[in-house]
Amino acid sequence: MRAVLLTLLLVACGPKAPAPVAAAEEVAPVEAAGESEKVEPAAMAETAPTPFTADQIREGCPPGRRILMRLSKEGSVMWQETLFVGGDEITAEMRGHLWPEGTEPSETIASTESWEVLRDHAAFPKDRTTITADVAVRVPAGDFTTTRYDVVDDEGLIQHFFFATELPGPPVKAVFNDAAGETVMEMVENGIVELSEE
Repeated sequence: MRAVLLTLLLVACGPKAPAPVAAAEEVAPVEAAGESEKVEPAAMAETAPTPFTADQIREGCPPGRRILMRLSKEGSVMWQETLFVGGDEITAEMRGHLWPEGTEPSETIASTESWEVLRDHAAFPKDRTTITADVAVRVPAGDFTTTRYDVVDDEGLIQHFFFATELPGPPVKAVFNDAAGETVMEMVENGIVELSEE
């Protein structure tokens, strides 16, 4: 299973969403002629603004953050758990499980990704993305004010991602569409747990 799955962004899992365009590194504003002006690399112009920066995701996903997601499609339910277990200023270390409802979690899947890669999982093509701020969403994990990304995929179908302003990281809800129907991903639990010694 791809690391994208473990990060819970699911951009490349389930119903097909457009492949994220690689975002350029963040560029600090520079002063010119007495005015503040942000220099934007050409690569960044091809992507919509990401919901969070790499630094925001790192600060919002400390060791011990545990996220439980439910994926539902036509009466079938899958569960996905991600636990941040370590890392540094550059990379995140995670462990995860994915299992069908009614069964026990399978073997642990370990993953290491840079914070920039996690950020870029939500770097969608600018010309196919509509962003709407202050969208209220209710999921089992709670009520959130979110930024909604509506992204047209390569087949012309719209995929929906809801990123909670107060929870940097994966979307609290996503709705994937394909020819077979709709898959809904919702955050069920989110919190900090004590890490066990291993």
